[in-house]
Amino acid sequence: MNNSANQESTRRSFLAKLSLWIGGLAAGGSVFAVVRSLIPNVLYEPSKKVKIGTLDFIPEGVTFFKDAKTFVSKHSSGGKTKIHAMSAICTHLGCIVQHTESEESKGGIKDKSSVGFSCACHGSQFTIDGDVVKGPAPEPLPWFAVSISPDDGQLVVDTSRVVEKQKALLVLKSKHYNVRKV
Repeated sequence: MNNSANQESTRRSFLAKLSLWIGGLAAGGSVFAVVRSLIPNVLYEPSKKVKIGTLDFIPEGVTFFKDAKTFVSKHSSGGKTKIHAMSAICTHLGCIVQHTESEESKGGIKDKSSVGFSCACHGSQFTIDGDVVKGPAPEPLPWFAVSISPDDGQLVVDTSRVVEKQKALLVLKSKHYNVRKV
């Protein structure tokens, strides 16, 4: 009888210790969850709106802006300036595309087939408007919204807002910055 009582107390002490361990783990998990909830779960990413400079700063033609990973195209005629921004990220695998011009287009003869963008990684080619000409790219290059900051008059490219193709910013009389979206 002494043997079964000793065995019973061993079983009881084991179950008591087991319940203390389980209770301690549950309490520790609860404390960890409370402490973890006090730490903010924020991703610190750069802003999707990138200031690229004033209208006078941007040269005529196509210019690459590394911070925004965009190509900004500026064309002025008759007191009007038309500006649009297009992604420089290939829609195939995310490589940065390069602006290309053939020798004929550099000599002053502009032909849409000789000017555009190409991806050196996988061979995709795009027109100057971003349409896919050849290669594995499944979609054209997206166009981004362009606006003028009211604070300092700089152009702002919003890479989080894709606009329909051929939508550009039209600036009339650049000294006064009369703006109209086209």
